[in-house]
Amino acid sequence: MCGYDAVQRLLVVHQSAPEYQSRITANHGSIRFYDRAYSKKTHYLSNTYIHHEQGKRVPICIDGQDFPSVEHYFQYCKFVYALKDDAEPQLVQQAKQDILMAERGRDASVIGSPKGSHYKKLVDPNKWKKVSDCVMYRGVYEKFKQIKVLKKELLDTFPCVLIEHTPQGGDKFWGNAGDDSGLNLTGQVLGKVREQLYKEQTHHYSCV
Repeated sequence: MCGYDAVQRLLVVHQSAPEYQSRITANHGSIRFYDRAYSKKTHYLSNTYIHHEQGKRVPICIDGQDFPSVEHYFQYCKFVYALKDDAEPQLVQQAKQDILMAERGRDASVIGSPKGSHYKKLVDPNKWKKVSDCVMYRGVYEKFKQIKVLKKELLDTFPCVLIEHTPQGGDKFWGNAGDDSGLNLTGQVLGKVREQLYKEQTHHYSCV
């Protein structure tokens, strides 16, 4: 229910439900997001988003470590789960520290990126490919599970399709490449997390 072809199916299934009619109509069946410059309203869906409450950052805590954003967690995990056998421990530790200290999610992405980063020699691309989907899912799930206001915002997007709308020619794997030709895996992960959180919420209410 997260790909582009799902838009029309969602419209058909939910268009008669009063609680969804206005939401679907207002968004034409989909909600697009990228960075703050693209849309302040939907920026919270982005992996680079850093949440603040009362002027203070609200971190995401995973396995006892605080991360400013999902992007920080995602890049950090490259140096946990996908190291080359000959990776130098001291350099690995420095890479993780630099990511944690990155001011913005986009800065963390640059540090962990295989393009130009002097840390790229530490990461085995094949190992990372095997685990990156699971890492992404966990990061997104923990973000919306832990930060209640964001959880409500995400649940309130249902049944709209979520699309990471990158710049034209941008990421074709995690995003939509700017023209909906990309796989939009970030949007698909968000859709799966939304579904899981909804199931957990309804189960909780049924047990109260």
